[in-house]
Amino acid sequence: MMGMNIQDLTMDDVLSDLRINKYLIGIPAIFLFSIMCAAFNYLFAEKLIKIKLDPEVISGFFQVIGTVYAVLIGLVVYDATSRYSNAIDNVESESKAILEVFTLSNHIKSDGAGERIRQKIMSYNEEVVSNDWDISQDGTINTKARILIKEINDEILNIIPATKSEEAILPVLIQASLDVWKHRMSRFDPSNNTLPTSEWILLTSGALITIIPAFFYFLESRMVHSILIFITSALITSSLYAVLMFSEPYKGDFIISKEPFIISRNIMNGMYFSE
Repeated sequence: MMGMNIQDLTMDDVLSDLRINKYLIGIPAIFLFSIMCAAFNYLFAEKLIKIKLDPEVISGFFQVIGTVYAVLIGLVVYDATSRYSNAIDNVESESKAILEVFTLSNHIKSDGAGERIRQKIMSYNEEVVSNDWDISQDGTINTKARILIKEINDEILNIIPATKSEEAILPVLIQASLDVWKHRMSRFDPSNNTLPTSEWILLTSGALITIIPAFFYFLESRMVHSILIFITSALITSSLYAVLMFSEPYKGDFIISKEPFIISRNIMNGMYFSE
């Protein structure tokens, strides 16, 4: 966050700084907010809200607001889960492209280029496994991995085919190396891994608008009323928490597995097919 322009600050950045995307912080925060809402209702709501409103009118408004918000958050959850699913596909595609570069480079014999490509693509994969996931948590840049993938692409583009076989393989090898680069860029593209601040403002405003009418009900038992408000608040904040976790596939505890890259490493090291 150091040196970040205030215009570039997003709600996801704020929530990440608060570590809400960690289960040990996020889940207690849900219960704390819900308990605060219930406690406010039990201790103060009936004293502050002096006007007794028609419960049937309030019920009608509450149903309309709840239905509209349910549709809204359902659409956002669908969008967030789609982002998460796309991120999984992206990781798998990048690891497959790495294996494709490694395998095709076995057929490049000119000037030792194939061996250099294999060594660099293995180094790149190892750098991803060792550091990319930790770096993603901090929102910083893995410069070493960037340099390695650029060197791999430059190495491939400088190959002069010496045989018909190399001439046929080279375009496929170039495409595979570009795919690695493309999928890497997608992994670190903020537009793929965060929700716009405007959506968060809409969601949080909608949550408050949905919860507030519940205070205008006046049940005979204040305890039962407070429990219902607790349940309502917990349900809504849990939905918002699901949106947060799905919208950040490379941060927090609900993070995408790096297992595809580990499998790629084992295959390139000859360990995958051994007992």
